[in-house]
Amino acid sequence: MDEHGYLITDRRTRTNVPGVFAAGEIADPIFRQVISSAGDGCKAAMEVEKYLADLEDRAHPGRNSRVTWRFLF
Repeated sequence: MDEHGYLITDRRTRTNVPGVFAAGEIADPIFRQVISSAGDGCKAAMEVEKYLADLEDRAHPGRNSRVTWRFLF
């Protein structure tokens, strides 16, 4: 978190805590607009999906079936 209370993320919405992603107004001190938040939320959801798939691969190496995660907004 920065000195103004915004969460710090990289370009892929990842925070410094593994598995924690931030999007929208909590992480955007410049634009803080609904449309930007919606786009960031989609980006974060896609990154979470990759993160969870990687966790599944590490938990069950060599497994042919992959879990498909779905996110509802």
